[in-house]
Amino acid sequence: MCFYVDENHTDLRIAKKDITCYKYMYFRGKKWITPYQAFIYEPGILVTVNTGWRALNKRGCSQINKGLHSHSTRKEAVHNMDSSEHILIECIIPKGAKYFYSKENEEYVSNQLIAVKRIPKRIRKK
Repeated sequence: MCFYVDENHTDLRIAKKDITCYKYMYFRGKKWITPYQAFIYEPGILVTVNTGWRALNKRGCSQINKGLHSHSTRKEAVHNMDSSEHILIECIIPKGAKYFYSKENEEYVSNQLIAVKRIPKRIRKK
């Protein structure tokens, strides 16, 4: 999964407060696992990655390949689910984390993320 940098929001940001976001994953044996990188998340545990923040230029678009990807809205996260096995997880980009935001794609890529809770199917679309 690649994060495409929004031309109007190219600056690396530092979270001034916790940011609620959403991520879809698989549920396997009491673990939440991401579909692309097979990262394992546990509720309430901070995940930190060394990103290097290497932005690439491909077909005129800057993209970021490393980092923890998430969506700013439930609707966008659900829209991007491509398997009936995916579950939706509410997450937090914690205060002080580094991140980029794409308003166009309603996506974040950050160096830190905390998985908080599973969102039941009946309330996913809010």
